[in-house]
Amino acid sequence: MRRGVAIFCDKSLWTGEEEWQQAVKKVIQKYLGEERRAGKGTFKASEEPWEKILARSAFRFVKIQDVSIVRNWDVESVIGYLFSTSFAAPHLFGNQLDKFKEEVKNTLLSLNPKGVFQENAVWSIILGSKKPRE
Repeated sequence: MRRGVAIFCDKSLWTGEEEWQQAVKKVIQKYLGEERRAGKGTFKASEEPWEKILARSAFRFVKIQDVSIVRNWDVESVIGYLFSTSFAAPHLFGNQLDKFKEEVKNTLLSLNPKGVFQENAVWSIILGSKKPRE
């Protein structure tokens, strides 16, 4: 029996390159500051990619597959996504939550009054497996 691990990941809105993502990030930063939040502190990205970390583990045989997708968003799905993250969780905004939500909505609709936004994303699938037992 072969044992393995799979990591699925893509970029977050915070690191997104679409115009609408960058505009929303600016709104977040207006309310919460320049640094990306995470838990009770700020986010520190790992300098080491997942595949290198896996290669040092018991799951030494690593394979990476990238899958390009187009993801469609509307205003409510963007706001819902934001509120599910550690960098824009509702509690971070205190009594300015409704004001923030309205500003995100207005910012998005100023970019596209139809309220539909595309994201060209890449899902990375990182597989690690152990050497089979003999």
